[in-house]
Amino acid sequence: MAPATTPEAIDLARNYLATVPRLVPIVGHRYLPATPAPRGSPVSSVYQTDVIYYGADLVS
Repeated sequence: MAPATTPEAIDLARNYLATVPRLVPIVGHRYLPATPAPRGSPVSSVYQTDVIYYGADLVS
């Protein structure tokens, strides 16, 4: 169900965004999560709304 008011929608979005990992820019539109995974951090390609798994870690 959608929030009834704009302030409710903003609060809902802020609460959701607080749960996702922050991204650290590497080069261009390649990013690593700020919190490392147990076996390295996956590299993602993020361009506007297009998010692609780019590699298992920075080395690959």
